[in-house]
Amino acid sequence: MIKLIGEKVLLREARIREARIVNGNYFDSIKMGILRREWESHRSKSCNRKEYRGERKH
Repeated sequence: MIKLIGEKVLLREARIREARIVNGNYFDSIKMGILRREWESHRSKSCNRKEYRGERKH
């Protein structure tokens, strides 16, 4: 998820240490967040394609 959206857009808001156990190994969980106004600003700057805005080509 971090690679898809990028750390420039989302802010790391929390780290839950040793939140998961897989095969006896502990893993942290990272909680990321973004405000609606930040997302809309990023969205309008990063992509101005009609498909991205939900409009379809005919």
